[in-house]
Parts: sequence; C-alpha cells; structure tokens
Amino acid sequence: MIKENLGQKVLMEVLTQEIETLKASGKTINQVVPALEKKLNEIKDFKVTANINQEQINEIKALFRHNLNELERKLPQGIVLPNWLIISFITMFFFFAFSIALNVMQHNQIKEANEITDLWYDEAVKLGYKAE
Repeated sequence: MIKENLGQKVLMEVLTQEIETLKASGKTINQVVPALEKKLNEIKDFKVTANINQEQINEIKALFRHNLNELERKLPQGIVLPNWLIISFITMFFFFAFSIALNVMQHNQIKEANEITDLWYDEAVKLGYKAE
C-alpha cells in the first residue's frame, strides 16, 4: 500500500486546474487575435485629414505682427536707469549743493571777520599802537 501525500495531491489538483484554465484562455485568445489584427490594420490605414482655414491663420499672423510692432515701439530706445539710481543721484547732488552753500557762507563770514580785524588793526595803528 502506497501512502499518498496530501500536499502532492493538492498541488496536482491546482496544477491541473491551471492547465485547463490556460487551454481555455488560449482558445479565447486565438478567437480574439484576428479581430485585433483587423482593427490594427484599420487604424494603420486610417488617413487623418484636417481642414485649415488659411484666412484665420493670416488674421492671427497679422494680429501677432501688429502686437509685436507695438511692443517694439513702446520699448525704450535709450538707456534705462532704475528709479533708485536716479533718486540716489538727486540726493547726492542736493547734499553736494548744500555743502557748497555752507562753504561759501563760511568763507564770507571769515572774509568779513578778516575785514573787521584789519579795520581794528588800522585804527589801532592810527592811535599809535605798534605791531610787534
């Protein structure tokens, strides 16, 4: 008496079922393949046609050219200076002018003080004081 192994028996049943399923699916695949080949040939032979309205394309081109020309016209032709640079130059000029004005005022005050000193010196000499 040969003892049958339960694991081998279950494995044999599963393999048998898989083989039968593959045979059935093979028959189904063989039935579907010709239809797929026919559809594939139809798709390969299908020609795409498109109606292009040349008038609309020309209108779009003209509009694009017009907008491009308008943008080019609006672009500045000279040197573009940023606002912060312009403000910096104006501020520097203001402080420079203010400094020059203070220097001129100080120079005039010193000149006036020297004239007063010279006047007092001349009066002192007239009164008989001698410079040492």
